[in-house]
Amino acid sequence: MKKYFPVLLILTLILFFVTDHLKPDPSKDHDHQEHNEHDDMDHSDPENIRRMAIFHFNEGNKFLQQGKWDEAVKKYHKALNHNREFQETYINLSSAYLGAGKYDEALSTLKSLEKINPTAPLLYYNLACYYSLTENTPASLNALKKAVDFGYKSFQEIQTDPDLENLRTNAEFKEWFQSLERDSGD
Repeated sequence: MKKYFPVLLILTLILFFVTDHLKPDPSKDHDHQEHNEHDDMDHSDPENIRRMAIFHFNEGNKFLQQGKWDEAVKKYHKALNHNREFQETYINLSSAYLGAGKYDEALSTLKSLEKINPTAPLLYYNLACYYSLTENTPASLNALKKAVDFGYKSFQEIQTDPDLENLRTNAEFKEWFQSLERDSGD
């Protein structure tokens, strides 16, 4: 899960720059500037709303990378306040909750994403992490199989993600993963 964050970060940074979003002025207090942007913004303009969602998502990603779970959670919630359909936000929000050991909140977040996109590979990958961390290896394996079925291909991540440590000790997982590696040619 943690190794996938740089890829998400790069994708969101590209999206961030493509939208021509201005960087915050480092000489100003960040929260103060954020409120000024909201005060001057036309909240009915869909483009402004989309940009604010991206802004808060990127801020959340910074905190997530630093392991500042509570700060990341706050920023991701702000992003979702601007765009309830921003799927990557649900993934990263669930990751922040998992990092903080707030498993119920992580599961609730993933269930919300499941209603929006029940075929998202990262939804099931994070569910696999959740179930592994909560020592439900059968559910973890089922979720991981769904992630792969829906296109998850980071097999190295599966082998190294600390959140999946409990799952990797399971004999059924080992058998499935070996067949997966054989079938993929890795």
